[in-house]
This record gives sequence, C-alpha cells and structure tokens, in this order.
Amino acid sequence: MFLSTQVVSQHIQKLEAELKETLFVRTKSGVTLTDYGRDFFELASAWSVLYKDALRNIEEAYNDISSNDLAKLTVIHADILAYQLG
Repeated sequence: MFLSTQVVSQHIQKLEAELKETLFVRTKSGVTLTDYGRDFFELASAWSVLYKDALRNIEEAYNDISSNDLAKLTVIHADILAYQLG
C-alpha cells in the first residue's frame, strides 16, 4: 500500500487535532517524536498487538465451530471512550 507524503501528513495532522496534542517536532533537518508522541506510539503498538491477537483468536474460534453446530459468532467492536496519557 502506497500513500503519498502529503496524504500521510494530512492523516497525522488530523490525528494531532483529534488528540489535541503534538506528536512530532518538525524542523528543517527532520522530524522527531515529542514525549507525548513516544507515549502514544508505545500505546498504539501495544493495542496493535492486542488487536492482532484478538483477530487470530476469533479466527481460531470460528474455525473450531463445526458446520453442524448451530452457532453464531458475534464480535463487538468497542471504541475506547477516553484515555489520558500521563
């Protein structure tokens, strides 16, 4: 999947606006993460692992359901209502 630099920048700006925090320090020589950005990255990385594990567990549970079973697998996606780094 390819995204242009402009598209990535727009997504980052939207995320920063939503979080009401700056994730990156932008200078002429490059970009670095802010302290908040580092914390957010660590949290997002942990959530990504949990999400992938959940998908794998759901797939395994689905595969374990016999076609003769009258079963329904329901997955509920719940948004995180609030989380404050601090």
